[in-house]
Amino acid sequence: MGGDHSITYPILQSYREKDNIGILQLDAHLDFKDHNYGLKYTNSSPMKRVSELNNVKQITSIGIRGIRTSEVDLKDALSNNVHIITAKQAKQEKASSVIDNINFHKKTYITIDIDVLDPSIAPGTGSPEPGGLSFLELMSILEIVPKKTEIIGFDLVEVNPQLDTANITSLIGCNIIIELLGFIFENK
Repeated sequence: MGGDHSITYPILQSYREKDNIGILQLDAHLDFKDHNYGLKYTNSSPMKRVSELNNVKQITSIGIRGIRTSEVDLKDALSNNVHIITAKQAKQEKASSVIDNINFHKKTYITIDIDVLDPSIAPGTGSPEPGGLSFLELMSILEIVPKKTEIIGFDLVEVNPQLDTANITSLIGCNIIIELLGFIFENK
């Protein structure tokens, strides 16, 4: 919980005994840089590193938007069969139709970058991008996912308390965690 997005890769390395898992990434950015300032493991590269794991068979990214995703990273993600659903697409479609377009594996890990939400409701993050999902849009997606696949784990990252006005983002992050746990246990 919390922390920067670089925690996702080592968490998923620990799942290497599980075969054929899918990843659902809810994020404003692809996080698919091969190297960032000469470093291979950063919060700009977790999905690139995850795509290199043998047991990861699919990555679906929802909420992608903004100017920080380079054309090179986009082409690399697409060539690695990352299924991308932009924030605009997710906002225009009902949650059920967004999820129905995903071919889930039997087991799925969810990674939520708080910047998937619009900064007007979640300002406490280092890389805010306007045009994000609302809390209810995100919850509608997360409510359906455990009905389609077994959730084997999840993380919520990139909440930055130093940038968080009146702890709004931290509170929303806690609500997301509680709600998602409820959705998972309700579908067990």
